[in-house]
Amino acid sequence: MHEAIRQYAADKRASRAADDAAISRRHAGYYAQRLAYFNPDLKGAGQPQALAALRLENENIRRAWRWLVEHGQAADLASSADSLYLFYDIQSRFGEGMELLAAAAERLAETPNTEGPLASSWPAWAHWRSGWATMSWRARR
Repeated sequence: MHEAIRQYAADKRASRAADDAAISRRHAGYYAQRLAYFNPDLKGAGQPQALAALRLENENIRRAWRWLVEHGQAADLASSADSLYLFYDIQSRFGEGMELLAAAAERLAETPNTEGPLASSWPAWAHWRSGWATMSWRARR
């Protein structure tokens, strides 16, 4: 392969990787905002509609949440966490909620200057809701 073509292909791959990263960031940010947007409805009269809308987006929400966790996006995680918790709790989908929230809590526990509910209360909630009351009590101590 000619060197100019090889260099062009390498440049295109690098450009594509940067584009993919930016798209993933926007996707995750959008779904964090979407979760936060539905928070009042999840706690009020709009709950059935909010649950229906979020159910349709569940796989996108999960993918976005995983990206936020992987990249340590504490602000987006914090702004959307209550809604994510409510979404899974209301539907008694504790295993799914525990998986996502525990991953965030673990990741943020490793990240300096990130304290709050993700790092302390949620692992306890996850264990309690899964029927592990003793582990829940220990996690909060």
